[in-house]
Amino acid sequence: MSRCLLPITGMAVAASACLPLHAQLLIDAGGPRDAFYSSGGTADGLDGLHAKLDTGAKDVELTYLGKPMTWLGIPDLLLGATLKASAIDGLPQFLRFERWPKTELSLIANKTWTKSIDDSHAWAWSLTTRVNGGYADYAVFDPSRPSGQEFRKTSAAQGEFIETLSVAIPWIPAGVALSAGVREASNYQDLPSTTVGTLQATFPGSGGSTLAAVSGGEAARYGRLNTFQEYPVSLLYNHAFEGINSFWRHLPLTDSAATYNLLVSPYGTLTPRQEGHPVHSVGLSLVIRSYKASEDLAHPEKTVISFPIGFYVERKNTFSGKPDTTVGAAVIYHFK
Repeated sequence: MSRCLLPITGMAVAASACLPLHAQLLIDAGGPRDAFYSSGGTADGLDGLHAKLDTGAKDVELTYLGKPMTWLGIPDLLLGATLKASAIDGLPQFLRFERWPKTELSLIANKTWTKSIDDSHAWAWSLTTRVNGGYADYAVFDPSRPSGQEFRKTSAAQGEFIETLSVAIPWIPAGVALSAGVREASNYQDLPSTTVGTLQATFPGSGGSTLAAVSGGEAARYGRLNTFQEYPVSLLYNHAFEGINSFWRHLPLTDSAATYNLLVSPYGTLTPRQEGHPVHSVGLSLVIRSYKASEDLAHPEKTVISFPIGFYVERKNTFSGKPDTTVGAAVIYHFK
């Protein structure tokens, strides 16, 4: 019987069982590191609730993906939703109920196509639409405002529309994805952090600066808050390495019946804005992917795909502007 190599997983299986895998990327405002990788035209194993904790972005995310369906006569249509809460000024402000965390709700639709090349290879590509709405509370100290009104709390509702095209490379376990869209944004997270409270004392600091001691302080941002539209464009390459499988499956708290791959994804993002210079970033994401096939071929829905842990590093404004590096880890649990 002929054999074939499945893209992304690199697993050799009988040609009659080949389901080309592809990188189905659900890219949101957090960047290309927020990604799911699904299995071909069926996406069996990806459905269910995914709970994610991201240490770098300081957010908690719940994503539900339904089973692929035929809706309005469209086959292989995957629908889902994501609810995300972010502590953009740190957990203390949220835990003390000083302000509501940034909350986002996204609706997701994905359509997959496949086209056979021969008995062992096939093209697979998908189009993912994400519509996002968000709400955030902000605290800003703006010295340009009238005296006594420099510190204020405000809120903002924001929206986003992102389209992502992803394509699997039939001959190697890899894929590429290109996303573009438009979103309402602000410069809040670009403003420097400060603390606003009751002044107790001032004293000279290094370099001629003046330091202040405050009591009852509250975290805020310093400067003028602006809102604008921006147009993010992201390009990501994903490659799966299966060399970790024999090592990873024998670690504590892992399922020895599953197959593990390391997904390595370098990516870049360019974000033109209505005001100011475009923002750019480059990053590298390392994600462990778990694939546990259904033991009953008559019930492929029992297949489970999950991403237990991932690491990433992202460098913003690497080549111009004010550089900023984010390093984080994400833990994802798949309830199924």
